[in-house]
Amino acid sequence: AIIQALTGFNTFSASYLQRFTDQLEVAYRASWSLKVPNLAMEVGAKWNLLGGGFVKAKLDNIGRLGVALAS
Repeated sequence: AIIQALTGFNTFSASYLQRFTDQLEVAYRASWSLKVPNLAMEVGAKWNLLGGGFVKAKLDNIGRLGVALAS
């Protein structure tokens, strides 16, 4: 887990990464800024494929979804 206070304590960020198996990693991040006082949150996962490559997905609290595939 990482907790950061940046830009003169005007921006805060916390993140956590958990590796469940050699194939699956899950991460979470939350950040808050004095300029934009809404809390931003993201959760993501990475699945390593057996033949090499990986699949990644990330979802934030606004509802944006990102997916990536590398082989």
